[in-house]
Amino acid sequence: MIAYPYFLSAFGLIVVIVGFILAGLSNSTPSRERGIHSKMRNEEILRHLRREQRIPFPNLVVAFGMICVLASIIWRLARYFV
Repeated sequence: MIAYPYFLSAFGLIVVIVGFILAGLSNSTPSRERGIHSKMRNEEILRHLRREQRIPFPNLVVAFGMICVLASIIWRLARYFV
């Protein structure tokens, strides 16, 4: 029971590292043209904007890892003061 916050912190750090690796791998792939220009049709512009609004999976992985680390810190502080 005493080591659970430390295990949670270690798990969170591993998840953050995996998220950064995933983000690096996803940026290494060649991307298509990202700019919007005057020759595009409205449907293409809408499709492009919807694609830009999505939150990529690596960002969610990194956020989950940071939440784990934060929960670990809060858990240790709560045990210290209570």
